[in-house]
Amino acid sequence: MSNNDSPPPPEQSRLPGAGARTLLNFAFQPYVDTALRRVIGHEALLRGPAGEPARQMLAQVARDDRHAFDLDCRNDAVRAGARLGLDRGEQALNINLLPNALGDGGRTLLSTFAVAAAEGLPTSRLVLEVTEGECVSDPASLRDLFADFREFAFRTALDDLLAGWANLKLLAEFRPHFVKLDLALVERIDEDGRRQAVVRGLKQACDDLGCEIIAEGVEREPESHCLSDLGIFLQQGYLFARPALDSLVNDPHFPAPAGD
Repeated sequence: MSNNDSPPPPEQSRLPGAGARTLLNFAFQPYVDTALRRVIGHEALLRGPAGEPARQMLAQVARDDRHAFDLDCRNDAVRAGARLGLDRGEQALNINLLPNALGDGGRTLLSTFAVAAAEGLPTSRLVLEVTEGECVSDPASLRDLFADFREFAFRTALDDLLAGWANLKLLAEFRPHFVKLDLALVERIDEDGRRQAVVRGLKQACDDLGCEIIAEGVEREPESHCLSDLGIFLQQGYLFARPALDSLVNDPHFPAPAGD
């Protein structure tokens, strides 16, 4: 790059129907393996021009435009991750999707895979997170659709798992590679034996189904230690690192081992 060249701008998406100045950015939050004390991957999080969260931005998109907007954001997140260096190394890139946006036979999936190929990011490093932004209307069909594209070796995650029957039924039918444990179960789990019992049961169920659990919303060291004691070593939250706008955090904080 010459002295007169400027670095490329952050990847940005436009709100459908909005002017060119209404742009969106991405922040990245790592998730870690507390046993190995290293970063496993980064989740791409949509942000508004003033740092507004994804939920607030999505609320501005007309319902009929949401699935197209979801695809644009997904593809831009892949471009942003590759530009920041995720095309190198072994770390995963987690990108969120609205599950019912895939009702086109998988064409939008192929679009995202094509973007990853163009950016040099192996699709085996993509983790597609089914978000809580809309209900999964047919989890078995979604599972079958993902299976049709197994040659791309991407992985899947079910976001914000709680302990209700509907969520457990979705887990059994969808069979994701990862399950993200919701903040409602993680918060102060070290002080609540009942939550520990629920999470212990979920951990056994996920082990039986071949899923790994990622605990999100970890903000306190005692929570992290308790989760590790329960066998949940993949963790994400402010304790380790806050989301960083247009940047990867590869040197997160790790709590001292329990008892030190």
